[in-house]
Amino acid sequence: VQWLESTRSVRVAKATGERLARWKRIAKAALSQSGGYFLPTIKAPIGLEEFLTQPFDHRFMGGFESKSLLQEIAHLDPNDSRCLLIGPEGGFTNLEIQKPQIIP
Repeated sequence: VQWLESTRSVRVAKATGERLARWKRIAKAALSQSGGYFLPTIKAPIGLEEFLTQPFDHRFMGGFESKSLLQEIAHLDPNDSRCLLIGPEGGFTNLEIQKPQIIP
């Protein structure tokens, strides 16, 4: 899980280290409660621009106008890397959605 900072994100101020530790505790508790099989890695927040420089074979953006993700990924090579971006409560801005590196 990579936390992203976008235009409409609630700002995670100077307490990032404390927040990150809290998010990790929450993930561990959720894993225990759900009986899951693996604990996801939770990374400190980075900006959307920085995140988009990371190599993925396919990027998808969750949104109300998006097509079904299952329909979109059904034809993809299972060995390809993928990421799904889920925006803040107010959604991504139109400018962020139009970035050429993202497939809405």
